[in-house]
Amino acid sequence: MRIAIDAMGGDQAPGPVVEGTLLARSSVAADLLLIGNEPVVREALKGATGESPHLEVLHAPLAISMEESGPVAIREKRDASLTVAMRLPAENEVDAVVSAGNTSAVVAGAKHFVGLLPGLRRPALAVPFPTEDGRPILMDAGALDLN
Repeated sequence: MRIAIDAMGGDQAPGPVVEGTLLARSSVAADLLLIGNEPVVREALKGATGESPHLEVLHAPLAISMEESGPVAIREKRDASLTVAMRLPAENEVDAVVSAGNTSAVVAGAKHFVGLLPGLRRPALAVPFPTEDGRPILMDAGALDLN
């Protein structure tokens, strides 16, 4: 499995994203690909605490901020870390994308580049919700339109 990680998405990125990636690397059997402004990401890797194993970094010079319109940013910022990341599953280069960035841009990018399941007209968000009794899925069912 190969996972693309939007290194520039989220608050105070890329530092916390790089830290989380390094933590995940020790417990996930997958190749991890950090996507973002390469000099900035490599600097964050140097400054990260703990072991810094080799990670692949793919250069994407731009970032999509939380204040931007997701669909507009996906169309206009072709070199943004999230846009580049979302193209990769469509090109069969990765199996999954992780981003802590602009949710509207994540959904727009997934819909635009990867597409929807047959029969669906809108995307839905689903998140594992850990509890003492198991792991139910919290889903934005309002986004589903099966007609």
